[in-house]
Amino acid sequence: MNTYSSHRLTISMNDLRDCTIIRIEGAIDSFNNRLVSEFVNKNRFKNNIIVNLEKLEGINASGINALYTIATVLGNESGKKCILVEVPCHIKQVLKIIRLKSRLFIIEDTEIDALRNIRENDYCDAR
Repeated sequence: MNTYSSHRLTISMNDLRDCTIIRIEGAIDSFNNRLVSEFVNKNRFKNNIIVNLEKLEGINASGINALYTIATVLGNESGKKCILVEVPCHIKQVLKIIRLKSRLFIIEDTEIDALRNIRENDYCDAR
């Protein structure tokens, strides 16, 4: 498991067979959004990504931009999915207001639901 940390933010990554799980803890704001960009640039994702936001305390416009970066790099470079899980209600509302929820991200309740989504769709794509 790889871990990246800075002021008020920790990002950890765990590679599974068919996806990468990223867990974000703390807050993504203008002081630490560069860490997310560095994280995306240092890691070339070969699989779908599940981003667990359960411990994300806050997010501002810079943080939204950082999530947007993860989703667009993933989608543009590899055509893979970015699934957000365990999204706190206040962050779900922000995503809904700016209409990123349906455009860039799939939102599932749990990591297990996200894995099921990936595996079912990969099976369908392989047929």
